[in-house]
Amino acid sequence: MINFDLTRDEFLAEYFEQKPRHFRGALIDRPIAWPDVDRLLHSLTPGLPLMRMFHQGQLPDHSYTQEYSELGQTRRRLNKASFYEYLGNGATLQINWLEQHLVPAKRLCLEVGRFAGTPTSGNAYMSFTGAGSFGKHWDTHDVFVIQLIGRKRWRLYSPTFPLPLTYQTHDRSGHTCPEEPTIELVLEEGDVLYIPRGWWHHVIPLDVGSFHLSVGSYPSSLFDYIVQTSAKHLEQQIAARQSFSITDYHQAVTELLQQLPAVLLDPANAAAFERDWASRERMDAEFTLAALDSAGSRLRGDAVLSLATYRSPALENGTLLVNGKQLGLDAVNQAIVAELRNATHLSFDELCERLAGFSHDTLQGAALDLARYDIVTIQQ
Repeated sequence: MINFDLTRDEFLAEYFEQKPRHFRGALIDRPIAWPDVDRLLHSLTPGLPLMRMFHQGQLPDHSYTQEYSELGQTRRRLNKASFYEYLGNGATLQINWLEQHLVPAKRLCLEVGRFAGTPTSGNAYMSFTGAGSFGKHWDTHDVFVIQLIGRKRWRLYSPTFPLPLTYQTHDRSGHTCPEEPTIELVLEEGDVLYIPRGWWHHVIPLDVGSFHLSVGSYPSSLFDYIVQTSAKHLEQQIAARQSFSITDYHQAVTELLQQLPAVLLDPANAAAFERDWASRERMDAEFTLAALDSAGSRLRGDAVLSLATYRSPALENGTLLVNGKQLGLDAVNQAIVAELRNATHLSFDELCERLAGFSHDTLQGAALDLARYDIVTIQQ
């Protein structure tokens, strides 16, 4: 879906956590159009935390939504008159976790995650005019902005506090944005823009309808590793569990700190941290209900298979860590996972060619089983 036009290693070496990158025309097709957004707005229940609207600050829900009674239940929906009026006067609508509501957004988030090697989540922003609803700010996570519909102007300013942690937001920092932008560009439909966390930015509508997906990238940090690993070690030390006293803490703290370098530099602890972080990922394959239909359970040759994860999962003794659980895989399932680790996406025909030692029916049954357990996504 996205042509980044450089390898992941090149991206990590030249851009990741260093500087922005504008990927022109990177979106190979247009997976979301205005009719898709129309249907989305019809199906979602507006309000926090899913949906927010901004116009000179965040608007209260009741200013653009309305309650109504249907079949004896009170429900909430967008008030089209006020909703359209706000958008026409420069408001911006934010829809959080779009990947949970639109399959194309889910695919885009997963593709960005595979490229960056991190978990991702995407918020959508819609506007039609105005001077921008958020002002100059920085994000505490890296962002891949995917311009799905229309166009928008972006001004990027050099960081004054590089690589902020999650809680280190611009409004609490005491920092001010530089006067002049380092980069100014118009993001056209199909473009992707990478912005490292901490880079100030200001987004300005261009009097044309715009709908973009901001895919946030959430890697673990050295801070996470040091805090988590140190805490696990220190909680086992009786000296660290003593009550704190300002008069006699020096010796205990000195002795505890002397232990930490060896603990933090131990490859086994680093590997344990990696496993723990990976175990938190929720693998969530797309539904393939046709597999349950006896009339439609045959996979088409052009059905596209991919792993339902951003990372390349490690097979250890025939088991795979999925949603915090170890699943045992037989030989054919292991072979399919191994092929998808190397190729990212394969059609079912391509998979059959690569694994010619297994029958077509065997591979089909195995692929459907992997989809059932959230390991493989099948698009057909």
